[in-house]
Amino acid sequence: MSKIKALGLNSTDIDSSSQIYGNHKYIQSGYWVSKKIEFGDKAKIRFTLSKDVDLKNGWVTITLMRVRDYMIDEQVISEEIRIKGLMMEHEFEITENLIDNLGISDIESNKGLKYYFKISYLDDSYEFEEKTPLEVKFKLNLCSGCKIPDENFPYTSDVYVVISRVSNLVKFYSNYYNVPEIAVAGSVADEYNTRKSWRIAVDWFQDEVLINWMPNFAIEFDSFINVNSKLLNATKHDLGIGNIKLETAKKLYQQYPNEFKKRNWDYTDLVDYIRSDEGSIHLSAIVIRKATQLFQKYVGHLSQNQKEAVYVTYYKQGDLYYQKFLNNLKKNPNHKISSGEGCRVCLQRKLLVKAINSKK
Repeated sequence: MSKIKALGLNSTDIDSSSQIYGNHKYIQSGYWVSKKIEFGDKAKIRFTLSKDVDLKNGWVTITLMRVRDYMIDEQVISEEIRIKGLMMEHEFEITENLIDNLGISDIESNKGLKYYFKISYLDDSYEFEEKTPLEVKFKLNLCSGCKIPDENFPYTSDVYVVISRVSNLVKFYSNYYNVPEIAVAGSVADEYNTRKSWRIAVDWFQDEVLINWMPNFAIEFDSFINVNSKLLNATKHDLGIGNIKLETAKKLYQQYPNEFKKRNWDYTDLVDYIRSDEGSIHLSAIVIRKATQLFQKYVGHLSQNQKEAVYVTYYKQGDLYYQKFLNNLKKNPNHKISSGEGCRVCLQRKLLVKAINSKK
């Protein structure tokens, strides 16, 4: 039997709630209880087994399968659960790692990923579907003035794993400096998401080999010459999960000496600190605090989400973003600050909040 026929895709009279297969000894029917959900949600299925199933010591295997162009192209999750009755329910968590299968064109056209599920017991198994399979969509958060970005978007699943890992640090330093958690986590997330393909190897070599083993006098010399090139100036390198520039960290250390536990750090000490999770989050929180102070008079008309986006954009662009705004304000007293690159964080805010609040 072909896969298309087995799935019933050529049928026009499929019942809207379930399918019943008389040729199966153990598996009677199954269907999605959940309809349309978002990434990070749970999807519930309901299925019925026959009276021939062993209710005392039986186990059933449930497999979640992605369907593309009417064909199953990947078995995503497979779980074995104990049988507790002839009619059962089970939930799949549609985790963030499935986002990696979604393209920017899918988001732009509001298309989601589609899934069927398979029930297996002994030598009996079948794929179940409804007329419309479970569809998982990437729902963008409402952020006025923000359009779907054409680069560095959406964030990959690795980003949410990292944010979840450092969530306690994000909470601590955001609370300590009284700044939005999303702005701190989002700044790091937006930078970490740039680590793709060849950038992964370059960032690793930069963090673990090149800068990590450079003596302080060599970095001091680069700083003194101050060539505007990463190749010729070690202080121009971005380090840690938040891609914090070494020269930026040095300025923050000199500007806010009381914010650090130790005194008289040289460049090598700062390199070690930035490369640590705590150092990256600590320094990121200081930058966000600086952003809130600089823009305090200019963001009163914005929603909380938009304010966070402004702070993230400052993290990305630094004082040039602030100076550009002031220059435009001089030309036009009615000029309003725009969210800029921080829109990426605003649009994906729900998933970032979930990562912050789900320590792994």
